[in-house]
Amino acid sequence: MRWQLASTFALTAMSAACYESKTVDCGDGFLCPAGSDCAAPGHCGKVAQVAACIGEGIEDYNACANPADGTCRYGVCEQCSPDRAGCPTNGFVAVSKPADDDLYGVWVGRRDLAFAVGAGGATWRYDGWSWTVMTPAPVTNGNELTAVWGVDEQNLYAVGDTRLFKWNGASWGVVTDAGVELYALTGTSATDITAVGDQGTVVEHVGDSWIVSQPTAYSLYGLTTAGTTTYAVGAFGIVLKRAQSEAWSVIRAASGSSLQLNAISARSDSDLVVVGDERTVLEGASFSRVDEFDAALLPPLDFPFRGIWGDANQLFVVGDRGIILQLLAGDWALIPPETLPTADHRRAIDGADGVVFVVGDNGAIWRASL
Repeated sequence: MRWQLASTFALTAMSAACYESKTVDCGDGFLCPAGSDCAAPGHCGKVAQVAACIGEGIEDYNACANPADGTCRYGVCEQCSPDRAGCPTNGFVAVSKPADDDLYGVWVGRRDLAFAVGAGGATWRYDGWSWTVMTPAPVTNGNELTAVWGVDEQNLYAVGDTRLFKWNGASWGVVTDAGVELYALTGTSATDITAVGDQGTVVEHVGDSWIVSQPTAYSLYGLTTAGTTTYAVGAFGIVLKRAQSEAWSVIRAASGSSLQLNAISARSDSDLVVVGDERTVLEGASFSRVDEFDAALLPPLDFPFRGIWGDANQLFVVGDRGIILQLLAGDWALIPPETLPTADHRRAIDGADGVVFVVGDNGAIWRASL
């Protein structure tokens, strides 16, 4: 019996020693295989790959110590691909898509957080590595979500049919029903959100209250904010403005033309760019029409521009027939220059934290690093 007990203890000790020699103790009971190193909590990587990120103090979704090696994720340097945050792109590149839903809206919170919405309430999320399908919003009669905006993963808002929805991190809920179709959405915080739609309807979340108003009879299709000022654009070329704590005012009157304006960028009161149907681009406080889009740049077709986004250095416009335009240093250019119009419509654009996403028909998504 004594011999058997001694043998058992010896074998146990040998097994433990052997097991330990094949693992790396990362603490809190987490072990990595021998030959690897501890990366972010719960993750392992090859020694050199971890050294290229954690060893250099490089945060996730930034280039590795040698940018040619890739980008960091969970503290491990991995090879770049078009899908991965932090990986440089040469202009806009198509990324992998998880489904074929037509997409109409996109919101980018940071380089590793974005959401896209579309047909049938479709909702997709980007985590810096790939796009995945989420639970769709409960739109009625197969309607679509047309716009999305958020604060973070637990405070995501979208509009579709007559309702404004909120994703709380686990499920969708209806916030309010405007009674008319809603098309666009923006905000500055979880207590300052604006949506617009048919018949000039404006839905605003101010403090703890939702307020519905109708500052115009013309339907509104696009929104943006610049500081504490909100701008809206819509049917018959109308443009509205609301400064904080003030009423909505018309800054471009509706005209006899049936021109529909779809989106607006506002970097200041004097730096406004509006896009709309019939290849329309209006610039400045006077909304002067840009007439640069001749046959040398775009084909002579009256298709709409649908979305716009920019930062302090550049501006992008997207539209039907696969169009992406860039305004840089005062000059407009087609991106890429050799692109010819196609049947694939590009519906919306947004950017933040050095990345821009464009979404469109059949689940197509394009990414550009800035």
